[in-house]
Amino acid sequence: MKRLIRDVLPVLALASLCGLAAPAHAANMLANPGFEAAGGGYTGWFTFGAGVQVSTAATDNIFHTGTAAAKIYGGFNGCPFAPSFNVGGFGQAFPLAASSNTTFEFSGQAYMPSTDSIPGTNTCSKNRCIVKLAFFNAATGGTEIQGSEYVIGDGNTVKNRWNTFSITSSAPAAARRVEALVLYLQPACDPGSVFVDDVQLNSYPTPVASGNLLANPSFASALTGWNTFGNVFSDTRAFACRSAGGAGKLFGTFVPGNSSGLYQSFAATPGSSWEFSLNAMTSCSDSPIFGTNDNLLVAHIGFFDATNIEIPGGPLAVALNAQSPIGAWMPTKISGTAPAGTASVRCYLLFEQPNNLGGSAFIDDLVFRAAPA
Repeated sequence: MKRLIRDVLPVLALASLCGLAAPAHAANMLANPGFEAAGGGYTGWFTFGAGVQVSTAATDNIFHTGTAAAKIYGGFNGCPFAPSFNVGGFGQAFPLAASSNTTFEFSGQAYMPSTDSIPGTNTCSKNRCIVKLAFFNAATGGTEIQGSEYVIGDGNTVKNRWNTFSITSSAPAAARRVEALVLYLQPACDPGSVFVDDVQLNSYPTPVASGNLLANPSFASALTGWNTFGNVFSDTRAFACRSAGGAGKLFGTFVPGNSSGLYQSFAATPGSSWEFSLNAMTSCSDSPIFGTNDNLLVAHIGFFDATNIEIPGGPLAVALNAQSPIGAWMPTKISGTAPAGTASVRCYLLFEQPNNLGGSAFIDDLVFRAAPA
């Protein structure tokens, strides 16, 4: 297993991350999605922080369509002599029924001008603007129980053009409110502004994956049902969970040639087809993988003979690496057909650490099943 995976690392490092298609969307839930109400403003939105502004033809003259756009930058709290970390932003909130079985997608356009850009390339220690879907356990107030975010502006953002963003998250059964948020995080006194326009919040029934063979696929019972090796743990922190209740966390062994990973095994016959899908994320909240970090999270379907020896050629895919957006859950799906001599099949997730660098990956909501005909 170790040799097989490490031999294909150069190929996997160049591979694209595979996405799963979402269903058609319902109508936009957001009020004033283009920030044009009352001549340009935040009617329908709640706002906080000094850096929440609006762009019109009379001010910055930057907007994607129409006559206005949102503009956001840091609050410069305590600057320049005693800066303190601050967060400003805007959003809209919507109540949820118990066990609503609903998935939300928050999308739109973001722009960073070269004349007022965010400096630096370290996303997690410098200014960053994120969009976020946050779920709470009460219609008002309460505690955040699940969240998914996506960086739409930092020192690595392509400037002077409108960039499309989109994040998706499914409401946990205990959620009573969802908030669609745009947040600007400013650790110190760095400049930089981000413009946001033409946002949408859509919802649709959460797809149900039939035929899932995995025990404990969403880690609600810690690591019960999984075979693990290296550094694999369960995590229940809200930021770490795609679906509330638990997630898996992997990081390297810091021993050259050794992987961390987990798997489940099932009986299989030659010619049978199999499908493995998962969601993976790396976060500023816990040792992110970004920049020159060459760690990889690899998804693999392995076919084994009657003597429990792996038959070479099972499918592999990169589920997460330094090119993955920080804070966003990224879907991956692979499939394969059992070759001659197969007696069993395993679905693996492997954390590869080529140069013993730090960094962690989170996984949640895994599905392994016989491939649909």
